[in-house]
Amino acid sequence: MAEEQHQARADPELLRQLDDRSAAAEPVVAVFALRHPQGVVLSPDEVESLTSKLVRRVEREGESDVKDVNVFQNVGMFAVAADPSLIRLFLEQPEIESGVANQQRD
Repeated sequence: MAEEQHQARADPELLRQLDDRSAAAEPVVAVFALRHPQGVVLSPDEVESLTSKLVRRVEREGESDVKDVNVFQNVGMFAVAADPSLIRLFLEQPEIESGVANQQRD
């Protein structure tokens, strides 16, 4: 059932990259949109705080560290470079609305 949730919230290119790079454990860069109640805009401080909380939780659960994080405070999104297993853990978090691959195929 969790796999269905991934597909509903992750673009096909991100899923393809996760599958392709899992065996080699190569990092994937994904951009995540934070979930928020309809009509509510998260403040830049809330975005920063929530992102930090998510990164710590995923690193703890995945027993690995993310390679890099870039927070887009004004739009409620962040980019993360991490092993595919950690990207999949981000997609499972209830605070994540969607995830897309940072690099798309031409």
